[in-house]
Amino acid sequence: MSLDCYLQRQFDLSDVNGFIDITAEGERVPINVSKVTNIIEQVGEWHKAYHIHDWIIKHIEKSGTRPGSKYVDVNVWWLNIYDLMPLLNKCKEVVDKVEISIALPECGHLIQNPEVVKKILPIPEEQLGISGREYDYWYLRDCRDTIKFIKSALSYETILNDKGFFPDYYYVIS
Repeated sequence: MSLDCYLQRQFDLSDVNGFIDITAEGERVPINVSKVTNIIEQVGEWHKAYHIHDWIIKHIEKSGTRPGSKYVDVNVWWLNIYDLMPLLNKCKEVVDKVEISIALPECGHLIQNPEVVKKILPIPEEQLGISGREYDYWYLRDCRDTIKFIKSALSYETILNDKGFFPDYYYVIS
């Protein structure tokens, strides 16, 4: 089973006026923001990161949309970026506690202490082995990527809030 998941930041521009410049093929192009309803930015992307996916679906309330909105999608979870702080901490703990064995050409590094990281951020049992997922290089890379995605979103959040933007975040499964 293929599992592609994304962390997206969405800006509601319905109350914004003016222009923003984008660069297309080296040329500045002005965009009239009053004619744009929203912008969706991809903040993170995972492929077969079952341990990350499992944590999110178990810990983030399934709403599909921001509270009060009429739009609902079964493959979308609305979240507050701060809801991901426990996941950030779990990924940091995995990275801190993991012991890596020597590299194997066909599968990268293997984790010597899977019993330790399994207690912190487990891969669902039904996904082990059959989906090509193990406690290995890819598991560790997904944890490191998740740390990068969440830290980047959090640092950018302060800048956006200071400028009067309060974006929504979504976890999207495709």
